[in-house]
This record gives sequence, C-alpha cells and structure tokens, in this order.
Amino acid sequence: MKVLLADIADLRVGYTFDQSVSKYPVGSVSVLQAKDLANDDWYVKADRINMPGARHHALEEGDIVLSARGSFIAKVFPFTNRLTVPSSSTIIISLKDDSIYPEYLSLYLNSIYGQNQIRSFKRGSIESITKSDLAKVKIPIITLEQQKRLIDASSDLCRYKRLLGIKYELLDKLNRFAFGEAIKDSAYEI
Repeated sequence: MKVLLADIADLRVGYTFDQSVSKYPVGSVSVLQAKDLANDDWYVKADRINMPGARHHALEEGDIVLSARGSFIAKVFPFTNRLTVPSSSTIIISLKDDSIYPEYLSLYLNSIYGQNQIRSFKRGSIESITKSDLAKVKIPIITLEQQKRLIDASSDLCRYKRLLGIKYELLDKLNRFAFGEAIKDSAYEI
C-alpha cells in the first residue's frame, strides 16, 4: 500500500531569516541549513545565533529535515537539548501517523525510489522542490516490524562503511610508513 506524504505527515518550510545567519549575534540557538545535512554530525556543527522566539520554529525529536535544494537529503532530527531552528532551505516533515517510523521515511526519501519521485517535481536550473510538491510523494507503507528490520540493516551498513573507512585510512598510513622504512637508509645517498 502507498500513501501520500501529506496523509501521514505535516510539512512546513524552515524559517526565513531576514539576513545571513553569519550576521546574527552569537547565541545558543542552532541554525540548521541544507548544507549541514551533508555531514554525519550535521546537527552538532550548525551555526549558533541569538534568536528571540526560536522555540516557535524549533525542530522536535523525530522531525525529518529535507534539503529543499540540490541533493534532497533527508535526516531524522535526534534528541538534543539544543534549540535548533531550520532555515528556509529545508522542509520539515513531522509524522502524524504511528504506522511509520521517521527513520524508515528518511531511508525511503533517500533511496533511489524516493529520490526519483522527488526529482520528478524538481524546478529550475538549481534543483528544488516545494512543500506542496513534496506532499504528493507516495510512500510505501510496510509493517512496523519490516520497517525496523530495514532501519537496523541500514544502521549496520553505515557502521560497516565507517569501519571500512577507518580500515583503509590505517592501511594507507601503514603503506606510507612501510615505504618510508624501506627507503630510509638509501634516501640519504641520493
């Protein structure tokens, strides 16, 4: 069964700042921009500003943040004690239905199937999607148990990918060290 995203979630566009975030005074409110979603520690590295009234625009745990331009990356906002306000370069998806996990929806939106649907609505030379077009994306609903298995498998694959990255980094360092040791004595003769 497939349902429209609008049927299972509320969508809103992030906050429109009246000037560049870098021009705001430094404070305790994190500002999440679309460019931040490309990083693994995306919610930690967000700029911090002083913003009265931020609570009204802040993200809640479990909200899905989607970059509305470019690569259309979707990420689930984790629990954090830090007040975080998304910028207008993002669309926030708040689930209103218990039949779907936010992590599953994020996985689907990031999948080739979800990306193809999103891109079918893209506009302009710089790819972008509107909230109303995103609402029309069809989401396949599977059982919560199946969703959990997909979430766990994806988590395992991400962890494995990180470990492989560390492994290759260490192998590269070992290779450079071994090469350096092998030519150490002869290097002085050149």
